[in-house]
Amino acid sequence: MQRTRPTDRQPATDRRGFTLIEATISIALVGLVMVGAMELAGASVRVRHIGKERPRGIHLARDLMEEIIQTAYADPDAPPNFGREGEPPGDRSKWNDVDDYAGVTDSPPTDLAGDPIDGYAGWSRSVVVNWVATDKTHETRGTETGLKKITVTATDPAGHTVSISTLRAERGVLDTQLPYGRTFAGRLETSIQIGDTSTRMRSATTLLNRPDGEHNLLVNSGFESGTASWFPTSCVLSESGSAHGGLASGRLQSRMTSASDVGQSILGKIERNQTYRVSGWAKTTSGSEGVTIAMHVDATGDASSNVFVTDATTIGSSWTFVSGTLTPSWSGTITGASLRISTWPGGGTKDLFLDDLHLSEEP
Repeated sequence: MQRTRPTDRQPATDRRGFTLIEATISIALVGLVMVGAMELAGASVRVRHIGKERPRGIHLARDLMEEIIQTAYADPDAPPNFGREGEPPGDRSKWNDVDDYAGVTDSPPTDLAGDPIDGYAGWSRSVVVNWVATDKTHETRGTETGLKKITVTATDPAGHTVSISTLRAERGVLDTQLPYGRTFAGRLETSIQIGDTSTRMRSATTLLNRPDGEHNLLVNSGFESGTASWFPTSCVLSESGSAHGGLASGRLQSRMTSASDVGQSILGKIERNQTYRVSGWAKTTSGSEGVTIAMHVDATGDASSNVFVTDATTIGSSWTFVSGTLTPSWSGTITGASLRISTWPGGGTKDLFLDDLHLSEEP
């Protein structure tokens, strides 16, 4: 009798394995997924790096921008040409108007004194300055418009850039001229560092405040209201558009002698034996002249001349600052007083341009 032995073996069934083609395709798919994941991770790292460097780039660009905008719109000491007017190319401390910076590349970044800025090795900064249309500031112009656009671009060692821009008007608040000699803070700069110098961050700002100083005893001192309150003697006084500050200046023409002057009454504004500071800006059409500022005082019972005059300041065809101090004195009762500007006593008869005149008490 034949017996059968029980077994746990299952009957054979059809089973399919991975073929070589399927394995190859799977490997390729996994590879593609890995490549995509690695690219995504790399992009994330790059974004984090750019995000970390961007604030430093902005600070670096702002630092140079603040340095630029504290200078004048146009060169105050030379004809208003675009670009540097003889200033040394490697010494930014000598640059005095915004377009002196046009086309400059600062690599490695340096401060105003020319010293490298710590923590910014491999960085660079560049500047573009253009005249722009007043109604479409994105459109550049090839001639003077009274408005300049300044763009500073900071570039990190990897080549990533960040740019900032600002506009500068011809007669903005930063071009307001002080009518007397004063030293004041015009820029505030700070730096923060945690750890080594690579973490240092710098920032700066231009201070828009200006010291009030003494009250100006003159009216219409910049001829912005034409020739009102001023009177000429032996010459012709007119308003001129060639201004040092604001929109206008006063022009003296057809001067007959060195004493041909322009004056303004200061009766009731001055006191005996008080010292006053007088100042202003002057230029002539060509050549040179010696400009003086004088006080004329008339008083009853006083037979003296009572003319008090500053030393002459030599001026040329560019605006020149003229200043001095006067201490008027008289006896009797004052009946008349005026401040006058001329080339007396030893000057010539060239035309004079005057602007931003100032008269104030000395402390």
